Amino acid sequence: VAQARDLVAQTGVAVTQLAHLSSNIASRTRRGGQSAARYGRNRDGEELAFLRKVAEQAHKLLGDLRGLIVGGRADMKRKLLSELPLSLRGRVVRLVDLACGAGPEGLHAAAAHHTEVLERDLQQETADSVIRFLELAARTEAHAASLVCYGESQTAAAVRLGAVHQLLVAKEVLQHGSRRWQDWHALATAFGA
Repeated sequence: VAQARDLVAQTGVAVTQLAHLSSNIASRTRRGGQSAARYGRNRDGEELAFLRKVAEQAHKLLGDLRGLIVGGRADMKRKLLSELPLSLRGRVVRLVDLACGAGPEGLHAAAAHHTEVLERDLQQETADSVIRFLELAARTEAHAASLVCYGESQTAAAVRLGAVHQLLVAKEVLQHGSRRWQDWHALATAFGA
């Protein structure tokens, strides 16, 4: 509990264990003579069954998430990726090599990479907004009324009229323009953009 509080204080992330699955997979062996291949197949089968159990549990518990960090020792995390459903596999942001086990210490070590999930999400949101803007700009020529506006004074007037659904401001404008970020934010908030 003290470690969890420390992590929350340092990173703003709370770590909660949702489930714990254990396996009894036999270790790899060099011995066995003629039976070595059979032992290997048995181990591979046990490993696959465990990975499928983990993937099923992850699908049940993690249906609605923005990004997924998969961590663990050795190659099991890569094998798990191929067993995850496509809905979760597409949300894997990072694979983390952990020197520890899958207990609380491992969860904390993996959670330390949460900023990558947030950055990826923000980048995707920004890209989606720019694509939507460009689509609207292309459709503007077919409409009598403009669906987008450019320029500081025209945009500020549209915001004041309540005609703006989403306001996009380029970094360069903020650095060289007469209005600051706080000014645009206050204007957009006041008029519901």
